[in-house]
Amino acid sequence: MNRRTFLKFTLLGGTVALAGSYPVLIERNLVQVNRYRIPIANLPPSFNGFTIAHLTDLHFGPLVSESFIEKIVQRTNKLRTDIIVCTGDFVHERNSIGAIDKVWPILSRLEARHGVYSVLGNHDHWADFDRSLYWLERTEQNIRHDCTPVYKGRDRIVIGGTGDYWEDELQIDKAFSVSDENECRILLCHNPDSIDTKYKTSPFTCPEWSYARRPGRNSLLWPSGPSREKQDIFERFNFHPQNPDVYQPGNRLVNVSNKIQLLS
Repeated sequence: MNRRTFLKFTLLGGTVALAGSYPVLIERNLVQVNRYRIPIANLPPSFNGFTIAHLTDLHFGPLVSESFIEKIVQRTNKLRTDIIVCTGDFVHERNSIGAIDKVWPILSRLEARHGVYSVLGNHDHWADFDRSLYWLERTEQNIRHDCTPVYKGRDRIVIGGTGDYWEDELQIDKAFSVSDENECRILLCHNPDSIDTKYKTSPFTCPEWSYARRPGRNSLLWPSGPSREKQDIFERFNFHPQNPDVYQPGNRLVNVSNKIQLLS
């Protein structure tokens, strides 16, 4: 092999290695804030323009540092949204509480005018369910199997949460058992498949944000019910990919903080 051929293959190999390492070493540490305007039919007028910051799948662990989680929390707080919701997979470990006890003191610094509400994902169960639930309750973010009203004057919306689809009981109806069927109800869940299960409550749903794992399900708020009902609501509220003001799919493997604005 002559010198020119050697340099050619060396350059080619270096380019391939750089391209392969970019998503893991560089892009995963970028933070992208997506903004969405979501029309909801029964949203009380005083909540028009109400804002939600949505965090999910932080996966704190070997490849995600404490400083990065701190950066996420700081940037989310700077959005100054009305509420913050978190939909699970806060850690990436199994049968250990080490990462749980490191990440939650940081997550406890999340602040929003009307509160912070969180549910757990399957990875939180795989690490240690009891410890994860302990931190949910200690930080007063726990909305699993429960709901709470958020008031603006005399108007209110109701925020509720499920258990994890794979590792827990969903109990959607139980979560909203103390709410009225005509109220605007928003459900937090980790797995979007939760909204395809059987239940009587009719909330709008805030599932985890996913890219390649769930193509076509990159929406922040999903109407509940069977697929035909979803399609009807998509068409009624212009809630589909062709409306960039509502739905902006992404395929970059970046960490995302989503800012949602509700519209009546």
